[in-house]
Amino acid sequence: MHWWHDAKLRGHLDGMLAHCNDALDSSEWAPETQICDSYFRALNKYWNAFNYYVAELKRGDISSFTATLKAMHSESKTSIIDDAAVRDLITLTPPVMNHDALKKGGYIPGQEITDSLRRDATEEHRKSQIAFNDLMTDRSEEAVDRTLKRLAELLYVIRSNIAHGEKTPYGPDIQKAERDRLVSAIALPVQKLILDVLLDRPSHRLATYGTLQPGGPNSQMLEACDGKWESCILNGELAEINGLPIFRYSPSGPAVNAKLLTSARLGQYWKSLDRFEGKDYVRHLIPVRVNDTYVVANVYEQRAIRH
Repeated sequence: MHWWHDAKLRGHLDGMLAHCNDALDSSEWAPETQICDSYFRALNKYWNAFNYYVAELKRGDISSFTATLKAMHSESKTSIIDDAAVRDLITLTPPVMNHDALKKGGYIPGQEITDSLRRDATEEHRKSQIAFNDLMTDRSEEAVDRTLKRLAELLYVIRSNIAHGEKTPYGPDIQKAERDRLVSAIALPVQKLILDVLLDRPSHRLATYGTLQPGGPNSQMLEACDGKWESCILNGELAEINGLPIFRYSPSGPAVNAKLLTSARLGQYWKSLDRFEGKDYVRHLIPVRVNDTYVVANVYEQRAIRH
């Protein structure tokens, strides 16, 4: 989508990236369900933007999510369904249960779930397993799209389960809370994968405005990372702390000249770079202008103080 040509689309982009960055910020201390919820909010921003872009504003959430995935290039679709993170979610045992179906079937926390109710509650997960198994013998476009539809439905069940919380008329549902946490931990890599593909692989991009740039005093950190360097523009405030430049993104902020590294090998460097940057910096996703277009890239921003 041409986010930068439309103010409303650009607003969706900034909102989506804000939710992604909330998830990144909280990844060290928040429960998996909270991080998962932030990524679902980011995906919601994306499919709402997609609906606006294709003038389908009245489409529901599940059909919107499905349409968003089906609109991707075939290579992007297969990169998702063939990823190990997706396989881990689809083969998860015990299967994900739809809490809505449990409640409609008379489920009470602490009581045994009957076989028939368990079957009803795991329908979305079973359908996704069937679709993925069918890919073993059928890799047609229709089969791939059907599989993505089932994946979207399963993820939406996880989203709804998290949104329901653990409060019930019978007291807190401790078992559900633990199920949600375990499922969220498996779903998180799938959410990040989908967002990375939808945003054209920002995991392969790093925008640098200071010492990591080629020729900078810390450029050796990236010397072995083969890739392409080019000039880019960031919007925000550039300051200095302890003799080092530090940046804070703002959509309406002044232009800041920077360098953009694009490399498929950057995934091997994030942990060491995060550790190297230290407590004053946090890695975020922001829009970056390269010539007359925008891409989403990682940048090390000034870390906000969490009260």
